[in-house]
Amino acid sequence: MKSLIALLCFTNLIADRPDWCVSNVLETDGFSIERATERAPHFTKGRAYIRFTMRARRQEIVRASLDLLAFSISPGRDMDILRKDMVSSRLEDLNERTPSGVPLGADSRWTLDNGLFVVLVATRFEEVQSHLQLQGSDSKGFYKPPVHDWKADQQLMERFLRYSLARIAGRRLGDVATANLAGTSIPTATCERSNAKFGDLRAWCTAKGWTVTEDKTLGVLTVKRGATFAVVPMGTAWVKWDGATWTKMSDVVMEKDGRVMAPKDVLDRLNGM
Repeated sequence: MKSLIALLCFTNLIADRPDWCVSNVLETDGFSIERATERAPHFTKGRAYIRFTMRARRQEIVRASLDLLAFSISPGRDMDILRKDMVSSRLEDLNERTPSGVPLGADSRWTLDNGLFVVLVATRFEEVQSHLQLQGSDSKGFYKPPVHDWKADQQLMERFLRYSLARIAGRRLGDVATANLAGTSIPTATCERSNAKFGDLRAWCTAKGWTVTEDKTLGVLTVKRGATFAVVPMGTAWVKWDGATWTKMSDVVMEKDGRVMAPKDVLDRLNGM
């Protein structure tokens, strides 16, 4: 398997253990956060890149390390070109979406081989790569991954990436202010890069008589009114309406100031159901 892109040198540090790092998700599964940083923008070919990095280790049960490298990018990129780069680049035998089948970002790929689980995620404005490496060796000291049931760790990785991407993407939103959106007055914000409107999903559902339940195993919300429902995962642009196939919406579901912020077209469609 080809190696991931090496992490860049650690310069221009602007935050240590910043609020985008959902450390509690990993710590409840036995990981300790060794490093979580956010760095000042650097510029390449007319685009600004803000880099986020994190490393965590688990010493008990099955020892493992987890690394994340993410970029917040402005202006946005063409998704068709980005998708081609993702598929052709760093890893072989990439699978679409995620092991659970629940989408991540606007597009995602994953692979599992020789004790290494890798997930690549992309949106127009974010790029994330993360890998979880099992620690082990044979009697001669050479690397040999232990026998392992990957289901729980795959769910952990998806959950961690979903909430992390939701927070990183939430950095694109401006100040939250109450305004009318999709038929009711709720906390709203505008994406500073696309000028798109977002609204507080939970507040909208409360005002409109919908219930919200959250499956924290994978970071997925289900909103329901009577027999009508929609599956709204965090950190993805894909929504499942009334049990049908996944539909791509305008942007990912984000988190800002503890609020789940959904794109206007998601709220508009709910309002029409």
